[in-house]
Amino acid sequence: MKARGRHIMWFFLILLIGGSLLWWAAAGYKRFAERAGEEVVVEFTGMPARYVSEDEVRRTVARAVAGRSGLEGIREAEEALRRNPFIDDVQVYWGAAGRMHVRIRQFTPVAVVEWQRQTMVMDSRGRIKPVPPGLENGLPRIKGFRPGRTTDALYPLVMYLRDTSRIPYRLAGVVREGKDAVVRFRGAPPVRLGDTTAYKYKIAKTMDMYDYLRRHGKWHTYREIDVRFAGQVVCKK
Repeated sequence: MKARGRHIMWFFLILLIGGSLLWWAAAGYKRFAERAGEEVVVEFTGMPARYVSEDEVRRTVARAVAGRSGLEGIREAEEALRRNPFIDDVQVYWGAAGRMHVRIRQFTPVAVVEWQRQTMVMDSRGRIKPVPPGLENGLPRIKGFRPGRTTDALYPLVMYLRDTSRIPYRLAGVVREGKDAVVRFRGAPPVRLGDTTAYKYKIAKTMDMYDYLRRHGKWHTYREIDVRFAGQVVCKK
């Protein structure tokens, strides 16, 4: 009987705690609904650049929670914010002071894609996005490759050239010339890859050739490095 009494006591204690949490969430939602735009605390993580403004976030949240209960409002706010193409992830929750908190991780652009008369952006997940407001200057340019399969094939190459410490030169872009992909670095001769198969091997051979040319004072002698063919590096004057 004593054990049964303890179980009943724990059951009512859990109900009390759960009810208190629900009341706290409802009270927070009520206060937020009264001052919809003012009570949203917006936090950005990741890149310092702002492709989504705090005002835009607050307006989206205010529309999403209008007329909805606390938890339903949170779900609607998260779903509405995730529809923004420049937001990778979002968390919405109630804070201790009855304020709604929104934590946003923006997308990371890695290259500008120019195709015919269109300009788009490739992000760090390989997705092609519209150009966001305030896009940073100096991103590599991908030219002559149709968005879709061809840019999908370039994505691993672009990320490798962007993130590999073995490459001391900043990527300027990848240009299509005929059937070849030509990689351009800032301050170094361009590299004719051909297709993007075995790109790690081709880039490694290129870096070896760059080192050789610098050591022997021939850095400005050649206009292009051709690594299209297996086991060969051709320096063109």
